[in-house]
Formats: sequence, structure tokens, C-alpha cells
Amino acid sequence: MSESIRDSDDIENELLEIAQEAHEETIEDELRLKAQESHDEINMELLNLIRYRTQKNWMATAGIVGIFSGILLLMMIQIALGNDIKTEWKEILLIMLGAFVGSWGKVIDYWFSNSEADNALLQEGTTKFANNGRQR
Repeated sequence: MSESIRDSDDIENELLEIAQEAHEETIEDELRLKAQESHDEINMELLNLIRYRTQKNWMATAGIVGIFSGILLLMMIQIALGNDIKTEWKEILLIMLGAFVGSWGKVIDYWFSNSEADNALLQEGTTKFANNGRQR
């Protein structure tokens, strides 16, 4: 009878170990799932930030191009109509035009140069989360 008690104790211990391992695996799976959800949430926030910055850059670009074009258009209209612009206004227009040429240069630099900060943000926002808990 003592052998059957010992066998039942061994079986009970084995069952407890199996249950504990299964419980630990379940906890690890839940932690991995929570980590994946957190990572995806961070990626979405980064992509939303990129989208917001891009929209603002489009608005700034449109504003600068609009003002620059408006000044040039008004100057061309005045020249076409044969109106003579007073010397004081010519100086003011040339100063404004010079300021917008600097802004125009920034717009061109933004759209045609490779912005490292935006690329790094985009890369971070599109990383994948591996099954073993490490980023790829």
C-alpha cells in the first residue's frame, strides 16, 4: 500500500509540475500579447505624428507658395498695366520678395532633401515585433 501511495504522490507531483508549466506558458503568452499591443499602439502614435507633421508642412508650403506667387503676380500686373510704383514701395516689395525667396529655399530644401528625422521616425513607426519579444 505504501508503494501505491508513493506512486500516487509521484503522479500528483508530476501533474502539479505540468499544471505549473502550462500556467507559466499562459502567463508568458499573455505578456507577449500585451507587449505586442503596446508596440502596435506606439507605432500608430508615431505614424499619426508623421501624418500630422506632413499635413502641417503641406499647409506651410501652400502658404509660402501662395504668398510668393501673389507678390509676383501683383508685380507683373502692375508692370503690364504700365503703373509706375513709387520708390518706397519698390523697396518694400523687394525686401518682401527677398524674405520669401529665403522661405522658398526652405520649402525646396524640405521637399527635395532627405530628412533624416522624418525617416528615422517613419522607420521606428513601422518596426515589427517578433514572437520572441524582440523588435526586428
